[in-house]
Amino acid sequence: MGKLDATNLDYRNSLFSQPRVSCLLFNCSQQSSRYVDLAIMRGRPFAIATLSCFIIFIITATTYWWRTIDDDGNHQSLSSLLAPLSHGSTTPYSASGDLFPIGKKVAVIVETRPLRTLIPLILHFASVLGPEWPILFFTRASTISTLSAFGHGSQPFKRLVNSGQVKIIELPTEPYLGNYLGLSHFLASEWFWGQMGSAEYMLNFQSDSILCANSGRRVEDFFGYDFVGAWHPWVPEAFNGGLSLRNVSLARKVVSTYNIADDVGGGTKDGEYEDVWFCRKMMTLGGRFPDEKRASEFAVDLVWGERPMGYHGVNKGAQKDILGKERMEQMYEWCPEAKLAASHKEILELNEDEKNSGAIVEDVQTTGGGSLTFG
Repeated sequence: MGKLDATNLDYRNSLFSQPRVSCLLFNCSQQSSRYVDLAIMRGRPFAIATLSCFIIFIITATTYWWRTIDDDGNHQSLSSLLAPLSHGSTTPYSASGDLFPIGKKVAVIVETRPLRTLIPLILHFASVLGPEWPILFFTRASTISTLSAFGHGSQPFKRLVNSGQVKIIELPTEPYLGNYLGLSHFLASEWFWGQMGSAEYMLNFQSDSILCANSGRRVEDFFGYDFVGAWHPWVPEAFNGGLSLRNVSLARKVVSTYNIADDVGGGTKDGEYEDVWFCRKMMTLGGRFPDEKRASEFAVDLVWGERPMGYHGVNKGAQKDILGKERMEQMYEWCPEAKLAASHKEILELNEDEKNSGAIVEDVQTTGGGSLTFG
């Protein structure tokens, strides 16, 4: 064997060392690549979860944005959305804590008789109108005490009263409301219209009226008019007020400008009461009214219209005589809940258990306006 000099030794070492270095470098590169892949794989679920949460947030926010828009295009507060779920004991018609303050819209019923169907009827209107329509129920303390005792008081109605969606307001002693004349004078009083608060539109409904749940129309669809109700059968360009939508500001202008007693008195022709009076005075002040076809889409009384949003004068003698049996049957087929407005039987007697469930109060002299509780 030849003697190895330094040059040869360096050359040999380089031959053996280069592959090792290369292998080491290659292995390190492979190992680093594995670490990177492993890191990516471990981070991928987190990235996917983050992306999923972001997508869910966007969908939820968008859905909330659209679902909180009310019928007028305004966004509702969270409290108004949760209000129907509240079973609290908020005092009706209170200035603070009222989950259903009067806004743009308000519904009104004036009734002093303790009718068996009265509470189911108001519950129906509250359901069809929705929580955007607080309901003012004008009545007497004796009526409420009887309704509270009957069947120990309706729990669904009590919830609406406690939440403030239905506000029970005590009527003043005068005028007497047991006839059309007294009711007309009351509905044309400044006191009455002062109870509407900030409302722009008022839906007046009586115990013989109904809104049909099958209808695709909304009361808001008729906001372009100052007075709309069922087309009046014998007074030109007038509407029945028993189920009617009215512009509050124009109605206030009418009652502050004119006195109904000057036109509607003891000798008033039958049928020409507060509704006809309001129509005529509003017309003088430039009011806007629908034509017969459009009015019959809103409500039907004695002038027939196919599948209206509501009915008034349900099952009254005049309606049965003028519309006839076939159309009365059509009405109940389209609007089966109209039967709630067809009966006007009063609660004439309570059983012993009901009498003992709460005190039946007597009415006293009052200027009205106070809130009454239920149950």
